[in-house]
Amino acid sequence: MQTLTTQTISTPGTEMRVWRTPALDRKCVVFLHGAGVDHRMFDDQVAELAGAYSLVLPDLRGQGLSILEEGHRATLDTVIDDVKVMLDSLGIDRASIVGHSFGGNIAQEFTHRHADRVDKLVMIGSPGQHGEMSGAAASAIKIGTHLYRRIPWGPFAFYSGRWSSRNPATRRYVADCMLAAGRQTWLDLGTSGFASLCPVDTAPRKETLLMRGEVDMPRQLDRIYDALSDQLPDLTRRVVITGVGHQCTQDNPEEVNRALVEFLAD
Repeated sequence: MQTLTTQTISTPGTEMRVWRTPALDRKCVVFLHGAGVDHRMFDDQVAELAGAYSLVLPDLRGQGLSILEEGHRATLDTVIDDVKVMLDSLGIDRASIVGHSFGGNIAQEFTHRHADRVDKLVMIGSPGQHGEMSGAAASAIKIGTHLYRRIPWGPFAFYSGRWSSRNPATRRYVADCMLAAGRQTWLDLGTSGFASLCPVDTAPRKETLLMRGEVDMPRQLDRIYDALSDQLPDLTRRVVITGVGHQCTQDNPEEVNRALVEFLAD
């Protein structure tokens, strides 16, 4: 894999660690990881794309090596602000954005707020910020939030790893990241996103690739992706990655990379 350059970018509340290709003189792709993990979940995509694109991979605030300063929180709004500061600091005018899980929520909402900065959008295993949610699903999230505040964090991190993947190495990676990020950051991100959900007819009008693992919440994600596809019929593409769950970038990188290369190249 190509060696990436790392640097620190100051934003209010955190010193954000960012990994990037040494040169930023090609079309740029930004990768946003899901809640509780870090940029390493995209290692296989870096290996595939670094020869053709400028790549930028932050550890989002409160996760990985981007440690929160005392008195600051990680929310949908603060992370979106961080991404803009990052692009400005790196001198990147436009980029395609790839977001996994809650990183897809951030990517979609960033695109909505800063459409002039985004070329294409990729959402992987992500419900997004602009979509349909049933009353039952909303109630389940509210109940789950109360439970997540009380469940011991260690067992929950272990469960998150098992839920995300069938691969033992990926399970360990997710659990270790979740333990390091901690309960508060994970909850703050999720609750702030849930509180800011928007109707599907406000979804950004950008070419969008909707991707999920074959066994990654198929009923829930297909319902959301159906609504987005109906809203943006000429702008959306869909792909299902065979044989894997939520962490498809790690567990079936060949298919993920093939879909990304084809979508980004058009």
